[in-house]
Amino acid sequence: MDTKTKILNAAKEEFSSKGFDGASMRAIACRANINKGLLHYYFKSKEALMLEVFQTTFVPFFTSIRDLLASDQDVFLKIRGLVEHYVNFGVSNPTMPKFMVFEMSRNPEAHKVRMEKFNLKPPFELLEQSFEQAIKNNQIKEGVRFREVVLSIISLAMFPIVSKELVQVMHGMNEGEFNALMEKRKKDISEMIIQHISKAK
Repeated sequence: MDTKTKILNAAKEEFSSKGFDGASMRAIACRANINKGLLHYYFKSKEALMLEVFQTTFVPFFTSIRDLLASDQDVFLKIRGLVEHYVNFGVSNPTMPKFMVFEMSRNPEAHKVRMEKFNLKPPFELLEQSFEQAIKNNQIKEGVRFREVVLSIISLAMFPIVSKELVQVMHGMNEGEFNALMEKRKKDISEMIIQHISKAK
């Protein structure tokens, strides 16, 4: 692993465990097993390091979401893809969803500025267009609300990641068992949501 990757991994751990304000460059250097001078060679400030974490971690994720929702797939395929994207991201970056929730509640304005800097906002309006088309095609039940569908997708996919340690303790799971559970949930969540919103064939 190269030095920059070590630093970014250490920064993710430090930011997620202590938040941006609680994290320190010294602690990040210690986690990366390098001296502070070398850390400052790569990143002049904690904010610069935070922005690099956003660039390398969140930008690819949100870009993939944008590509999915802008595709010509129908709403049900987009729901399946959205669930898969969120679960895969959470399993690959288990500390980041918790960090996002913490920072949004601790300092929403600062976090919002960083999100806007990289345009990190899923274009759910594209999914809503597919949703409305499915209603016109008589594929979705009356009374189903789009915002609640999106909330269900994100919460069902991400809550086990955010509360990973709790889930593992509650069910006596090791890392492999937890990841296997999340892999299974990708299909289960999609089926549950689609069954709930779609009209019976």
